Amino acid sequence: MPNTSTLRTLLLALLLVLMSSMANAAPPKEWGFLPLGEAIKIAKRDNKPIFVLFGFEDCPWCSRLYAGAMSDNDLRAQYQSSVVLAYFDTKGGPKSEVFDLPNGVQQTRAGIIQIFAAYPTPSWVFLSPDGTTLGAGRNGKTTAREMRRDLETALAKKSDS
Repeated sequence: MPNTSTLRTLLLALLLVLMSSMANAAPPKEWGFLPLGEAIKIAKRDNKPIFVLFGFEDCPWCSRLYAGAMSDNDLRAQYQSSVVLAYFDTKGGPKSEVFDLPNGVQQTRAGIIQIFAAYPTPSWVFLSPDGTTLGAGRNGKTTAREMRRDLETALAKKSDS
């Protein structure tokens, strides 16, 4: 029977392996996220809301969201058919990098993070094609049910406008 010290070492090693597997927090490829600028063009063309997901490469809470709520295939299908999906990497470039928002205003990466309260991550915002905020959320522990509710709320707001 292994002694307590050996068991602790094994548990620590297991914990490190599990944490390192969560370190790559790229959004799930099967969702089909687009860069923000491309998503805005499509949203305007198709008159669809935009779901902007904010995250960064080594975000452990993003990994938790992706492995949890975003692993639901029905949720993915509902989002893909209802909104244009955009991913915004909050640490993926210089803070001074400039982006065009749906309302035509140019904003730096740092400005976008501030305007949409995109930190801490993961966080998200639903925007109408003209840039009106339809809803937002932030929580790596969010469930598929909660994400579905957020989507339905945003779509109801878009139809009211």
